[in-house]
Amino acid sequence: MVTYLDAATAPLRNTGQIRLYDEEGFVGMRKACDLTARCLDELVTMVAPGVTTEAIDRFVFEFGMD
Repeated sequence: MVTYLDAATAPLRNTGQIRLYDEEGFVGMRKACDLTARCLDELVTMVAPGVTTEAIDRFVFEFGMD
């Protein structure tokens, strides 16, 4: 049997129940996905031999903070 619960009141740990999100939750997910997609698009121009993971990490951090 599958059990459903509201995502807003769901516990942080995995219970095996399926979370149901409301429209506000989906708006936040779309915003996060858009930010991630734009960051990955920018990374394509940055990643090259000789570029350190530290430089990439710094770029991603600063991109997210802007």
